[in-house]
Amino acid sequence: MTKRKSALKRALKIQPDGTKTAGKIKFYVYADVNSEYRWRLVAKNNSVIADSGEGYKNVADILSAIELVMDTDRATVIVDKQNFS
Repeated sequence: MTKRKSALKRALKIQPDGTKTAGKIKFYVYADVNSEYRWRLVAKNNSVIADSGEGYKNVADILSAIELVMDTDRATVIVDKQNFS
């Protein structure tokens, strides 16, 4: 295991299967072909709900992105794309 991967594993305290949470949905963190970190939010039925949409070069950035998603709550605004000009 590279130094970078073990730093991520320690920072996320990930489980052996690569998940960050043990609830109904899980964040999966992986390295892409450019050696950047990405995440996927996966439902209990293994459907991908969301993904990072971009790669992150360091652990702090991907953790911040995951925390932003985790902090989303019921007060988050839903925008109707049909009303965009």
